[in-house]
Amino acid sequence: MARQVRQLAPDVVNLHWVNNGFVQIETLAKLPQPIVWTLHDMWAFTGGCHYDQGCDRYQERCYSCPQLQSHNPKDLAHRIWQRKLKAFKGLNLTIVTPSQWLQNAPNPARF
Repeated sequence: MARQVRQLAPDVVNLHWVNNGFVQIETLAKLPQPIVWTLHDMWAFTGGCHYDQGCDRYQERCYSCPQLQSHNPKDLAHRIWQRKLKAFKGLNLTIVTPSQWLQNAPNPARF
């Protein structure tokens, strides 16, 4: 995806859906253009949840995921959350949300 974006050379990259294998998390850091990302759920700043279902662990470090029924503090959710935090740090990124609910959700990734 980064190669195709470089070939097109847009002024800005506008993202809406990047999960489910569409774009690897680390690819965003390879884009030289400013990114406008419209979030439609919480996936961008959790360990993989689209909706937190009342779990606030993603605000600290995402661990022992109740949706995964995990008791492991270094489970898959934690590892993905760490990848996101590292990959998104320092991006030239503007976040857009289509709802007040999502706009007011705590964002620990500190985009």
